Amino acid sequence: MLGAEPYKTEGVILNKSHFEAFIRDLLLVKQYRVEVYINQGSVKNQNWILEYKGSPGNLSQFEDILFANNDIALGVSVIAVKLGIEGKSRIVGLSCLDTVATSFSVCEFQDSESFSNLETLIVTLNPKECLLIQGEGSYEFDALKQVIERSNVLVTLRKKSEFSNDSVVQDLNTLIKFKKGQQENAQSLPEVNLTLAMSATSALIKYLDLTSDEGNIHQFSIEQIKQSRYLKLDTAAIKALNIEPRIDVSSNLNGNVPASILTLLDKCRTSQGHRLIAQWIRQPLKDLALIKERHDIVEILVKNNELRSALSEDHLRRIPDLQQLAKKLCRKKAHLQDCYKIYTSVSHLPRLIQQLSDASDITALKELIINPLKELVNDMDKFQQMIEQTIDLDAAEKGDFLVRPDFDDELKELKEEMDEMEEKVQSQLSKVADDLGLESGKSLKLETNQQFGYYFRITLKEEKILRNKKYYVILDSNKSGVRFRNNKLSELNDEYIAARDKYTTQQKTVVTEIIEIAAGYTSPIKSIGDVIACLDVLVAFALAAANAHKTYVRPEMLSSEHGEFNLVQVRHPCLEIQEGVDYIANDVYFKRDEVHCYIITGPNMGGKSTYIRSAGVTALMAHIGSFVPCDKATISLLDCILARIGADDSQLKGLSTFMMEMIETAAILRTATSNSLVIIDELGRGTSTYEGCGIAWSIAEHLAKEIKSYCLFATHFHEITRLSEEIPTVKNQHVTALIQNDKLTLLYKVKPGVCDQSFGIHVAKMANFPDNVIEFAKRKQTELEDYQGTVFEGSDCPQKKRKIIKEADGLIAEFLNKCKTLDKSLTNAQLKDKILKYKTEICSHKNPYIEALLSAVTMDPAIFPEEIWIKILLHCDVPDIIAFGSTCKYLRKTSSSEYLWKIKWLQLLSQVQFKFPDIKQLQSFSVNFKEMCYRLHMIITLGENVRFPKCWNCNGYTCQRNCVEELNAKVIIEIGNKYTWAITPSDCLKRHFSMFAVPKHFNKEHEEEVLIPNIPSCSTCPISKGKSLARKLKLLGFHDTELPTTRLFCLFCNPFQLFKEKKKLIKLHSYLSFTKTNSIYQKLINGYCTDTVKILGIPNIEVFSPAEALLNSGTFLILKIFLDHLFHQMDLNVTLKKPNAVLMFCEPLAIHPVLRKQLLHYLFQEIKVARVCLVPKPLTACAILDIETCIVVDSGALSTTVAVVIGGRVMPQRWKLLPVGGWHVAYHLKQAMHWKRKEYHQIPISYLDTLAVKERCRLSYNIKNEEREGVQKIKEHINLRIDSCNEFKQFWHFTFEEQNEPMYQRVSLGSELYIAPEMMYISLGLPEVIKEVTSGLPEDIMHDCLSHILLTGGNTDLSGFKSRLTKDLRELLPEYSEILEIRNCPGTHGWNVAMGSTHVSLATHPDKTPPEYVEGNPFWLSREEYVLFGCDSLEQ
Repeated sequence: MLGAEPYKTEGVILNKSHFEAFIRDLLLVKQYRVEVYINQGSVKNQNWILEYKGSPGNLSQFEDILFANNDIALGVSVIAVKLGIEGKSRIVGLSCLDTVATSFSVCEFQDSESFSNLETLIVTLNPKECLLIQGEGSYEFDALKQVIERSNVLVTLRKKSEFSNDSVVQDLNTLIKFKKGQQENAQSLPEVNLTLAMSATSALIKYLDLTSDEGNIHQFSIEQIKQSRYLKLDTAAIKALNIEPRIDVSSNLNGNVPASILTLLDKCRTSQGHRLIAQWIRQPLKDLALIKERHDIVEILVKNNELRSALSEDHLRRIPDLQQLAKKLCRKKAHLQDCYKIYTSVSHLPRLIQQLSDASDITALKELIINPLKELVNDMDKFQQMIEQTIDLDAAEKGDFLVRPDFDDELKELKEEMDEMEEKVQSQLSKVADDLGLESGKSLKLETNQQFGYYFRITLKEEKILRNKKYYVILDSNKSGVRFRNNKLSELNDEYIAARDKYTTQQKTVVTEIIEIAAGYTSPIKSIGDVIACLDVLVAFALAAANAHKTYVRPEMLSSEHGEFNLVQVRHPCLEIQEGVDYIANDVYFKRDEVHCYIITGPNMGGKSTYIRSAGVTALMAHIGSFVPCDKATISLLDCILARIGADDSQLKGLSTFMMEMIETAAILRTATSNSLVIIDELGRGTSTYEGCGIAWSIAEHLAKEIKSYCLFATHFHEITRLSEEIPTVKNQHVTALIQNDKLTLLYKVKPGVCDQSFGIHVAKMANFPDNVIEFAKRKQTELEDYQGTVFEGSDCPQKKRKIIKEADGLIAEFLNKCKTLDKSLTNAQLKDKILKYKTEICSHKNPYIEALLSAVTMDPAIFPEEIWIKILLHCDVPDIIAFGSTCKYLRKTSSSEYLWKIKWLQLLSQVQFKFPDIKQLQSFSVNFKEMCYRLHMIITLGENVRFPKCWNCNGYTCQRNCVEELNAKVIIEIGNKYTWAITPSDCLKRHFSMFAVPKHFNKEHEEEVLIPNIPSCSTCPISKGKSLARKLKLLGFHDTELPTTRLFCLFCNPFQLFKEKKKLIKLHSYLSFTKTNSIYQKLINGYCTDTVKILGIPNIEVFSPAEALLNSGTFLILKIFLDHLFHQMDLNVTLKKPNAVLMFCEPLAIHPVLRKQLLHYLFQEIKVARVCLVPKPLTACAILDIETCIVVDSGALSTTVAVVIGGRVMPQRWKLLPVGGWHVAYHLKQAMHWKRKEYHQIPISYLDTLAVKERCRLSYNIKNEEREGVQKIKEHINLRIDSCNEFKQFWHFTFEEQNEPMYQRVSLGSELYIAPEMMYISLGLPEVIKEVTSGLPEDIMHDCLSHILLTGGNTDLSGFKSRLTKDLRELLPEYSEILEIRNCPGTHGWNVAMGSTHVSLATHPDKTPPEYVEGNPFWLSREEYVLFGCDSLEQ
């Protein structure tokens, strides 16, 4: 524990060296952000202050810690990215800052939704950190962030304001060092016209705070990134080819066994060389001339052993990190020692130049190395003279970096004093030698360093002579010997150090002037570092080539038009140097239009991956200027190297192995051209065998037929080798193996042809698997390979075997076609006879494969083996398979096979565009493949030939949250007793009458009663009793049931049917000839329905309400017919199929549970809706007012619902449905009519349930006072429109007898206008119900509920309703009277229910679980979730 109480914290104490190593590991290897705090208080009163902070791309505050004693062997760069739109194209603006080279690189480019161009650029630049704008949570931002993190770059989010380019020109004017003759205004630079890139540059400047450091003023350069210069590499290729090490950088730089191409080639002697080779290896060239220049220089160095050795062991070792030293000079943090380092290295350059000039006179060496160095040495001449005139070179050689004493009189005196001290120190050497009996200068030495000053040193063997001599003090002991001092030397040393410190203090002014002058030479110093780095890398290439087990050769580089990629005896450079490896080399030959694709098969561990990697590595080495590990290489220029090798997942980023495969392969297909090299190894392993094979086949075919790139495709799916029969430029290769005595010997030689086995079990045996496991594996292999491994005549030859199996598949298909054309009226026995006859015909062909299959199973010879039946059933539709399993005893087991349904699932997936998890993931969900296939089949095949649209925004077939919420695609349906309300994306609020009609049955003509059967759920599978084969093969759902539903019609949209029924009534002259309809319809009749029949004067029809169907079982068909009609009338069928559409269905709390499931099956299977939400009606009022805890009173036409809502959920057992509503006010008014004139008696109740009457009614605040004072003495005269057909005038064009009746009837009402509402209100008993449903609630929730009572529904608009309810509740619950508050929802009932639904936001839940149904909460279900999980959660 560190610190004192109460500030103790866990920690660890590190010494300085360990701390520096720890910080270096955190920042450079693990890529963490680091903050260092310092306690500026005392131990007891601690005050921790942030002193340093840094990140992988911002090391400025840690440079002294990280690189004080170490050169920077790594490039440190940071990028910023900003996205924009230009027309319909996505534009990416990027700026990269190299903090060592002090340069900005900027560019703007178009990119796809997967950001493949950006990924390539990130690979090229190799940044450590990337800045993005924070708060952009869109799909595009997530994809961008995923690409960057996949490249192992730390993402840092910054404020949007930091990406403003308002001050970027001013900042660049401060930072940029303009060239001679260039206008010193950043506005004139062409790079400033890149708006997005400048925004990114502004973010970098602010993040690194560059303008606040005076050392950065006029030190930076800026240039545009020329992407066309470099061959494209993606992150997958970097990993697949092991281009860079995956372990920590420091261990690789310390000379461990090479495990990567960079480690192998990096024989550099300078820090700038280390950085440059890491950059070159990510930037293969596309410039043929520059590649050849590099090869020319490497060739000279390979052939000239003396020159190569001199450069590596002598000249380059003398060169410090000039780029870092130049940076220190700029920031005025350099010392005399740094200037001396530059001086000595520049002094040595003429010797290096002379040796290079003597060795060769080729143009490339002169232009790239010799001539630039000569010019730069001349530029440094004045610097060299200044150092010679100002620094004491003799002292510098001893490790003392002092200004020459003749600069100042005081310095001269101090120097004389130091020299005198030095002489006295030297005199001590002989005295101590005599005292110890040692020879001075040999056994006893006098040395000095910065840590100890002067001291004596003897060997460890002579240490005993110092024992028991107290006047000698031992400083330390190590391998080099024992360091010690006597008392006199200690005194002299202290005096000398004091004099030297005075000297150092005195020379500070001069040193400052020297550093100021030296800072003016930063440009040539940097340039020298660049040239030396280039030479260092080329020498490293030569060393790697010359020191290899077999010398690398110079590749012959051709232009891309030649279309040749020929490697003779190519080797993998990392593997061939391993101990105990005798590498087997192989050839690669590609020639455009002859052969450009290899399909490579062979055993596991046989060398397939090594072979294809060696080709990729060789191509890369050739393009960076290195020699290659071949006997001969001829390579046309490539434009990119793309790879997908190995099983790699990224669990921290949420990406599975298969997802990584698909992402990397998709990038290959988007990027590859005919000049690309593509290497793919075992694609499709992360999913099921059949899915994987299908994906791998299609990709291989696309690369070979469409793109025509150079491709090496290694696979264990031997079926893909058939591509060579279809595409002449595809050739099969295989790695050889030998089996003797059931023992596998791998030969590692690649030869033409196919290997039809993977020898996986043999490899397992080599790994010492137990014998019982091996035997079991062999048995399971035979079962799982679907008899592809069956031995038959000709199976030993792969080509002949494929031909026989192909013929057998054709015979099986012919058998199936005959079965499908059988007479549909045949009995099961006749069907069996016919199938046996067809079997005999197949057997007559004597196909070896079919005979082997038939003999492989021991079962009733009258039927086919299960494997053939599976193949047959896979050609049938899903309902047919289930029907066969129910009708045929032989197929009962087969039709339930999980294997069959998995294959069928894959078949169905090939017909749809929707995205589902792979087979492995589905199995982990414990899904039922049979039910999934049925649901998917119903969605994609029933009804019209549906084509599902794709979202232009998220590119999906069922949108996610941002599309649903932002694109206003919600469709709301609320079925009321009187009206059905709907909100559509285009026409806003609509309404439709909630009434349907069915004709009654005429006794003499319709003796049979119409029955409506119960509709089964889609998970049950009964069989129809019809005789046709089609009925036998169809599942019975509500889709297939033939019912007399055509007799149902909408009362207000079908006037012609009303006309027919009216004519029928007139013709028969009696409604007594008609009987009542089925009892199911009787349950759906309410007061509006009976009144409507009376108004129409057509008693031979039965009018019923679809709203009542929601509350009863066995009535779904009626609801379905009504919804079909509603969707058709409002043109919603196409809208609901759109990927961002959501059907928000407002369900009453009393909806029947079975009906809820049937509704979802109907909406997904028939309407094909993309997403459904079932919203309890009370929640719509909460949503529109944004209240989560409240009481909702929904009083409609015929009923009232009181519900307690807590936390956005209608609480079960705390709601009540009351069969009283606004219609009952009209009912009580009607009752009062019986006491008035006779003409009033015939007025229907519905005529009184109108706005003209309701707005005259009121609910009294105190009914007793009202009656006592006789307030309602004045009569209200109301004109009622009582024409029996006034609602239908717009539809009908014929005359009724009632037409002569008056259009309006004037009625006079008095006290009835407040008595009728009072009777309705008393029937409700609303205050008591509210008390009942809130009884037992916790006090805080009770307060929340009673302070938020929401009124909705047309009946609550009654005058005085709110004030009366408030008064009664305060009397009933006096303890809550102060907090009690009642609010009306805005608008009419239909408006606020529908509009409230739009505020219910899309719910989210884990992808790997079915949506959870919680009673009282909105229930969301998407099309894909329905297919996977059905409506199972509703059964809870």
